[in-house]
Amino acid sequence: MSDQQGQRRQRALMAQRRPGPRRVRARQQARRWWSRIDWGKAGTIFTIIVGIASLLLTGIATYYGAAVSKGQLDQSREDADRKEREQAMRVATWMDHDGDGVRYLHLMNRSPDPIAWAFWDIKVDLGTSSFGNRVFIREALSGLGPCSEMVINWTALEYQEKWGGKYQKVPETDAMQMAVAFTDRNGTAWERYGGRLTEITDFPHVGPLERQPNEKVRIGRISGRPSLERAASCGYEDAPGAGATQ
Repeated sequence: MSDQQGQRRQRALMAQRRPGPRRVRARQQARRWWSRIDWGKAGTIFTIIVGIASLLLTGIATYYGAAVSKGQLDQSREDADRKEREQAMRVATWMDHDGDGVRYLHLMNRSPDPIAWAFWDIKVDLGTSSFGNRVFIREALSGLGPCSEMVINWTALEYQEKWGGKYQKVPETDAMQMAVAFTDRNGTAWERYGGRLTEITDFPHVGPLERQPNEKVRIGRISGRPSLERAASCGYEDAPGAGATQ
């Protein structure tokens, strides 16, 4: 009995030490997981991933390249537009007062090139409720020289109360508007009304101060000749001398 028991005990110990099927499979999987990979498919997948990444990088580069090109194109257009408007931007009108309170109207060409065929429109609100309570004045100029400033004393503004009647002075008031239409050195027509500069297609142009068909206004004039001065703020040392014709 003792020999049989010893043999059984020995067989039990050997059975316990012998690896079971699950352990064998686990060890085989742990040792050979790479052997079960289909490297052909893995290479294809890797190639696809690399291709997608390349497409993404190419797309990003193309997008930024297009954005840079668009920015350069927009900048070129802005530069061209600025160059085209350069002279017109230097033409302006305004009103100011001297130390004695006398009003003066100014038309200035601060560019080193003359402007041609200028129409200086002035509209004054008389502040009355009578028929035709506005005075409309148009000063037509065949040109205004480079770095030139035309100045009108308010006392030179006159109007007729009735058609064919005697001219009288336009009352001093701040209720007035000015606009100027002109052509630049390239023959392009522009209109300056307040702070707005607009390119116009027809010239002479019916501007915002022109009499409308149903608007009742008194027609005025500028008595005498406006004074012509050199523009103090022209900014061109070698600019030609001022000059203008009417």
